[in-house]
Amino acid sequence: MDKDLAEAERWFRKSVAQDFRAAEANLCKLFTRKVDGLDGTNPPLPDTIAPLKGTSQDVNEAFNWCGKAAERGNVEGEQRLGALYAKGSSEISPDFEKACFWLSVPMRTPPFRAKVAPNLTLEKRADIEKQAHEWKPGTRPPFAPPAPPGP
Repeated sequence: MDKDLAEAERWFRKSVAQDFRAAEANLCKLFTRKVDGLDGTNPPLPDTIAPLKGTSQDVNEAFNWCGKAAERGNVEGEQRLGALYAKGSSEISPDFEKACFWLSVPMRTPPFRAKVAPNLTLEKRADIEKQAHEWKPGTRPPFAPPAPPGP
């Protein structure tokens, strides 16, 4: 299985280099699978808010590729990025505001958002949901983008 993921990653990276945007979403899926808890596609969300696993490089790659896909308006990328922010890792604290934002952007409401909501006040959640519904793909979200992967 690892060999298949490595080969898939190699081809997806070649596709990204040729400006094939769908490959960003595929790398998002691949790396969220590597960091555990985000397997499957419909919906691509975990049952719990348990910390991400995997190497810090894989976690950074997951944030990077899901961030790129989400900022282009890829719904699955938005949902996966929201789940990444909600879960955090041993090195990254959960960020429920960013999680709520990305889980609120898609037109449909993912069930995982209900797990994030109790971590925010009603006022904060309403403000974030308003920002999410006003945000347009291809523009900067109302906060800093995910950090790029380290060396």
